[in-house]
Amino acid sequence: MLQKDFLMRIFEQFSKLITQAILKKEQGFFEDAKVDLQTACEKVFGLDFNFLKSQTPTDLLNLLKIGETEYEKFLLLAELFKEEGEILEKQGFESYLSFEKSFYLFVEGFQTQDSELKAEFLPKLQSVISKLRKYQLPLQIEQKILLFDSVK
Repeated sequence: MLQKDFLMRIFEQFSKLITQAILKKEQGFFEDAKVDLQTACEKVFGLDFNFLKSQTPTDLLNLLKIGETEYEKFLLLAELFKEEGEILEKQGFESYLSFEKSFYLFVEGFQTQDSELKAEFLPKLQSVISKLRKYQLPLQIEQKILLFDSVK
């Protein structure tokens, strides 16, 4: 019960910060939106977002698997990378790496047993897949997309 209350508080904080970042992104305040993403990362994960951005998708997955695996955290971090990718895209910068990390984190996070959470994050994962399909993808990502499409 205590664990669930703690996670609910984290989700509330995260939701408020990510909503602020999305609003700022839509208004064209990209740098302010990035600050909100950084703040959300620090509050939820206690880590610098720039540090996480420097990690490979595999390193990110391994980092989040240290100790007790909470698949909800994969989903939250996936959303941060999705939003960063969308900001970069709106700025005209390369966004592939952000969407790639987001995809791997979403796929891992979908191992959660919480069906409500899956339903909430499914459109976000589908959006990331749509963004990735614009690229020539490595076979490993293509296979994961096909596998995901076959089971959803």
